[in-house]
Amino acid sequence: MRLVARSKRYASLPMVGALAAALLLAACTQSGQQAPPKGASASTGNGVSIGGASAFAPFDGTIPANLTNTQCALDIINGEPSGNAAPINGGSTATFGGWAGHGDGQAANGFALVLKGTQQLYSVPLVTGTPRPDVAKNLNGDGMKNSGFNLVVRLTGVAAGNYALYVANPSNSAEDCDLHRALTVK
Repeated sequence: MRLVARSKRYASLPMVGALAAALLLAACTQSGQQAPPKGASASTGNGVSIGGASAFAPFDGTIPANLTNTQCALDIINGEPSGNAAPINGGSTATFGGWAGHGDGQAANGFALVLKGTQQLYSVPLVTGTPRPDVAKNLNGDGMKNSGFNLVVRLTGVAAGNYALYVANPSNSAEDCDLHRALTVK
């Protein structure tokens, strides 16, 4: 009898292991967006590279007051939901993850992630290509299936202050998109 009781008790262990693995996997993602590993650089644009990460640089363009492109979102900042972003020290490295499109159902290309302060604007090239099947499904368009981005960026030279975050197309400001997120740099 005792042997039977033990085997029944341990028979559920594979289920517990599978459940634990599923929970760990779910904890690694936010809305299907995976945070890049620490120290990784996902940007391959024209940004300045410092220690394996791109750095924000002054942004030459402007952000229009009335934006019509709603095909963008910022899911994570430093591995946390972007709405809960803690202040970041100037000069430190930060991670940004989300997705972006042109506004016509196609993934963004040639765009920038922009920090807009009261007096200054900073940008870093935004490189999409991360699979986002959730976005493609929700927007009912295959053109957005690789609209995700993961950026590792140094805030070297970014002045302390409060910033609104945008996705901007330097060659067509009609495609700029408000991420409806703010970031404090200390």
